Formats: sequence, C-alpha cells, structure tokens
Amino acid sequence: MRRAATGGLILELTVPENDPKAIALAAKLREVLHGKGIKVATPTKVATIYVRNMDASVTKEEIATAVCGVDSCSPDDVIVNTL
Repeated sequence: MRRAATGGLILELTVPENDPKAIALAAKLREVLHGKGIKVATPTKVATIYVRNMDASVTKEEIATAVCGVDSCSPDDVIVNTL
C-alpha cells in the first residue's frame, strides 16, 4: 500500500495477469465501495483498431460483441468510437 501523488491510497497486488482471485477481489471491492467516490482499477492491455467502410446498420454494441468473440473479453471492456 502507498499514497499517490494526489493523496489517494493505492493498493497494488503482484499477481499474474487475469488471476481469478485478483479479478474477484476487484469485483468485490467495486461492489462494496460503489457510490463512495472510490475508483477500483485493474491494469489491462489495450489496442486500437480501425474499421473502414462499416455498414451504417451496424451498431457499436455489435462491433464490441464481434471484437470480444475473437479476444474473449467483455463487451463492456471495448470502447467503440466513430471517426
């Protein structure tokens, strides 16, 4: 545990990426601390992809679901923006 430059408290756990216990702990902390102005974050790898000439009938949710079908992530973890 340590203090951030802003005075916030940082609790860091050194565990393998996607450790089920760490994921469960983060989920429980989010549940318990919800509404108290406390942010619980877990490091994640990110990447940017661009899709051109997308059909106008395709929704952002459908794109997120398609990306997660390939990478086995949650659609909530995918941010879809338009250019």
